[in-house]
Amino acid sequence: MKTFKEFNESFTTSQITNLKKQWATVKTINPTGEKYKALVKWINDKPYEMLHDLAIAKINFISYIAKKALMDKHNVTKDVMKRVYGGLLSMGEDAPANAVGDGSNVALPPTHEPGVHKKKKKDNKFTTFLKRFKTTKDINEMSSKELTLQIANDGQLYQKQIEPIIKNLARKKNRGIFDKNLAVKLFRYAVDNKVKELKGPQSRMIPGSVRNDAATKLLSQFSDEIDEYYKELQKTGRKK
Repeated sequence: MKTFKEFNESFTTSQITNLKKQWATVKTINPTGEKYKALVKWINDKPYEMLHDLAIAKINFISYIAKKALMDKHNVTKDVMKRVYGGLLSMGEDAPANAVGDGSNVALPPTHEPGVHKKKKKDNKFTTFLKRFKTTKDINEMSSKELTLQIANDGQLYQKQIEPIIKNLARKKNRGIFDKNLAVKLFRYAVDNKVKELKGPQSRMIPGSVRNDAATKLLSQFSDEIDEYYKELQKTGRKK
């Protein structure tokens, strides 16, 4: 039987890859089964950032549950769900439906496996203290990721700044003058505005490296929209 490993704070690329591989073979799930209910609870208990990782990864069944949690718990709108995650149910994913079986093929955390009572190891105060701190690189990575999520889920910022940037870059691509470094700089303006909104006078505490990383992530995240608008320009023969 497949089992989840316990994940803390964030998923690694290899963990996401393993989940996709395991769940690709699952054909049916009984949404009334106890194991499925335990799975939903396990996913719903995850913080926003981990739900985002699961939702965007296109994991069979899992991504659907994570997307539902984002909408129900974190008020992610249908518009954002469609724009960022490809909709509640995107290509390559299945939603839970009544099916033959008792949910025994559902992967669960070890603590939910029957007969398994995993003891939690008690940390001493010093270990707990150390867990609060990561390397500067880890802190920056988490900050840039959170910034990217905040910007992607800001509908007003999307309309005022992100969408015009997308169209601007598509036009540059259509004219053959697209430059990736310039594209990152354009998204950096949006990042700076969001940082200022979130941090106010303390915005200077967010280093340039974090902002640049967030801008790079935004370029990657909205690259499909840039390509779509670029194709529209090619069809109409417009160069401006």
